[in-house]
Amino acid sequence: MKGIFLVSLTILATALSFPSRKNQEKDALLEDVGQLMDKPHKFIRTERNLIQFHSMITCTTSLSSSYYIDYGCYCGYGGKGTPVDDTDRCCKVHDECYESIQNSDLCSFSSAVYWKKYKRLDDTCTGCADADGTCKRAICECDGAAARCFAETEHTYNEKYYNWQASC
Repeated sequence: MKGIFLVSLTILATALSFPSRKNQEKDALLEDVGQLMDKPHKFIRTERNLIQFHSMITCTTSLSSSYYIDYGCYCGYGGKGTPVDDTDRCCKVHDECYESIQNSDLCSFSSAVYWKKYKRLDDTCTGCADADGTCKRAICECDGAAARCFAETEHTYNEKYYNWQASC
């Protein structure tokens, strides 16, 4: 299982374009991987929808999804405290959206939101093609709402909040 996780992460890291903060972002991503490997199986996001979520973000904003890996108090793994700005608030709402799916009967087990791959509509950035009322559709809707929120709040993104979670 760890092998699949590492292969998926390697593909994701290769697929993402890391802008000017390339080394810092790679280090943060590797640190996040280390934290995930130490967490219970429930929290490991192996082949999930990371690439799909990345596509939604890059389609709706001018920023790479890597900018949101470790931003503020809620973007990235975990989340606590008060969101630092509207961009961070998008991540908090996204976390809450996933939590509501986990607490519902939509998915067959509580960690399904971290595993399901969903279908996107080809002609939109954030449209979802899976049937209404399904686990995959709910996950896609959470990711789409977050990507749209990032687009609406992109002007609030402030690099000083990158790698900020230790201050939350």
